Amino acid sequence: MITLKSAIYVALTGDKALEGVDIYAEKAPSGSKYPRVTYFEVTNYDARFADDKTYVVMLIYQIDVWSKTNPDSIAVEVDRIMKTIGFVAHNRIDLYEDDTKIYHRALRYRIVKEV
Repeated sequence: MITLKSAIYVALTGDKALEGVDIYAEKAPSGSKYPRVTYFEVTNYDARFADDKTYVVMLIYQIDVWSKTNPDSIAVEVDRIMKTIGFVAHNRIDLYEDDTKIYHRALRYRIVKEV
């Protein structure tokens, strides 16, 4: 099994376009400010085998953009950054959280890696 959580963190936090946006793995701490980005691994599975060994892994990560205003500009930058580290857009969903009055953009990306 491989994971790319640290690579995603480094890419998102190291890009000037997301300066001032807090980035969290899995879940933001209670009381954290907006806008913010969270991310987590959705799928991590062995995709190809040979001689009883895995040689290709498929990974899907979800990046969530949370904002009190329209999150599109942040989502566009996240999309650009994820593509620069080899991910392909898998799904994008525009949501609004009625209970908290927060805009939420869920972005899913996939990548196939040889191991």
